[in-house]
Amino acid sequence: MPAQQQPKTAFYVAVGIVVVGLFAVAFWRCNAKKSDDKGGAVGTGSSIDINDIKKQAGGDIKVEKEGQATGLTADKFEEVAATPPPPVTGTSDYKSIGAKRIVKMAINVWAGWAPIIYANGGKDPKKVWKDADGKDFQLQLVLIDDPSRWATRSPTATSTSAGRRSTCCRS
Repeated sequence: MPAQQQPKTAFYVAVGIVVVGLFAVAFWRCNAKKSDDKGGAVGTGSSIDINDIKKQAGGDIKVEKEGQATGLTADKFEEVAATPPPPVTGTSDYKSIGAKRIVKMAINVWAGWAPIIYANGGKDPKKVWKDADGKDFQLQLVLIDDPSRWATRSPTATSTSAGRRSTCCRS
C-alpha cells in the first residue's frame, strides 16, 4: 500500500456537488425570506387575518366584557416602599474541620462526579489536597442519595430523608 494515497476524481466531484447544492439551498432560502417580508409567514406566501382567526374560534367572541371590571386588574395601585430583609438571628452549626482537616463533601449518584471520585482516589479521604493558603486537607465524599435503598423505604421514611440529607455532611 503506498504511503501517500490521493482521493480519486469521483470524490472531488461528489464533494463539489454537495458544496454547490448547499450554497444553492442557502441562496434559495435567503431569497424566499426577502420576498415574504411583506407580512406573510416565511415560506407560506400567506398573510395572517384576524377575521379568519375569529371565524375559526367560533365567531366574534369577546373574551372580556367591555366597560366592566373583571376583578383581575386594578385601576389604581399603591406603591409600597422597599424594605430590607430582616437580619439573620440564628447561627449555623458548622464545626471546625479539626486538626486532621478532613472536608466532607456531599455527592449524589450523578455520573458527573466520577472525575472527582477518581482524582480523590475513591470516596474515603486518601489524597492530600492544598487549599488557597497552601495548607493540607483531605476530601471525604459522602453519598447523599442511594437509589438501591429507595425501593426499601416506606413513604414516611422518604419524607424524613431530606432532614437526614442536610445533616450528612456535619462532623
